[in-house]
Amino acid sequence: MLKHALQNVKVIDLANYIAGTLCPALLADLGADVIKLEPPTGDPFRMLGGAFQDWSRGKRSIAVNLRTDEGKGILYRMVKDVDVVVENYRPGVAQKLGADYETLKKINPGIIYCSASGYGQTGPYWKKPGFDPLLQARSGAMAHQGGPGNPPVFLVLAISDYGAALLAAYGVALALYARARTGKGQRIETSLLRACMSTQSGRFIIPQGMADGVRPVDRFGEGPTYRLYPTSDGWIFLGARGDKDWARLTRALGRDDLARDPRYAGEAKRLGATAQLSAILGEVLTTDSSARWLERLESEGVPCSAVNHFADLHDHPQVLRNGLVAEHNSPDVGPIKQRGVPVILSRTPGIAQCPAPALGQHTDEILAELAYSQDEVLALRRDRIVN
Repeated sequence: MLKHALQNVKVIDLANYIAGTLCPALLADLGADVIKLEPPTGDPFRMLGGAFQDWSRGKRSIAVNLRTDEGKGILYRMVKDVDVVVENYRPGVAQKLGADYETLKKINPGIIYCSASGYGQTGPYWKKPGFDPLLQARSGAMAHQGGPGNPPVFLVLAISDYGAALLAAYGVALALYARARTGKGQRIETSLLRACMSTQSGRFIIPQGMADGVRPVDRFGEGPTYRLYPTSDGWIFLGARGDKDWARLTRALGRDDLARDPRYAGEAKRLGATAQLSAILGEVLTTDSSARWLERLESEGVPCSAVNHFADLHDHPQVLRNGLVAEHNSPDVGPIKQRGVPVILSRTPGIAQCPAPALGQHTDEILAELAYSQDEVLALRRDRIVN
């Protein structure tokens, strides 16, 4: 009986940073056996502590020097019996390490090989450094967030990194399905550039004869009724759109005069009066607390939200009710709370298996599974091939 969707699927994680290594963590959430093959110095993002705990949770770790023939031998022995390999080396590095698709598929023709890069494996930018802020800038995300006539805004949320990891996991799932139907493996490619295009897909549609889709957006929102506002003790977000929401909003604020004002009759007029109307609404909202305003707004049916911090979510009843918090005891940082499984499958549910491993925590265990003898393991450690 299949208990988890990816039960018995074996994955080698050769990746680091977010775009590459979060993908295998998402596969582990669905039951895959993920082995994180790290260099002896470890994934460079281990230094981030808490963030690394999410991107590498549910995995086992083996530390191998792939720049040696013996280290490559360990990888090749692993590849014989795995389903998926994930990497996000700079284009060309996998070939130098002997860990590229063409090499590995000779060992295992059914292998599914996923590559995540900055700009893709070809094209004029394929060798350029590709990490999230660069892609935010090149993709239009920073300019759009700042709004027309305003300075661009750096998004702290790494949209291209997280988007690429999700696309990679999506691609792996599709390739596993295709292999189940055809018996053939394949290579998957995604990139931070593809992620930026995908997560902003609605902005790239420019109908013929229209402007470039620029909307009256700034760092606080998109128009006077769809934006952030300070209150007397914090911030809230108003999500009111359309005439019905406008009527509800003015009632909640006790400003029926605004509903009757012809200058604000209709969404187009309200957008045209963004600065003026935002100033009026902002002045009203600073007169009371976030909790009081949220109570009034919600009682009238106005879409709105408090502005929470991450720590607020750990004990939030909606988050807890949906199983979105997992607790683990990390070998590196001790007890932690982190996100739960991101999707619900009624018959083959996911599982928050275990915390991120310590560097090389499972080296001996994995080598034993590969039929290395105890003497061979000792020799590999002595020669610093593994640790």
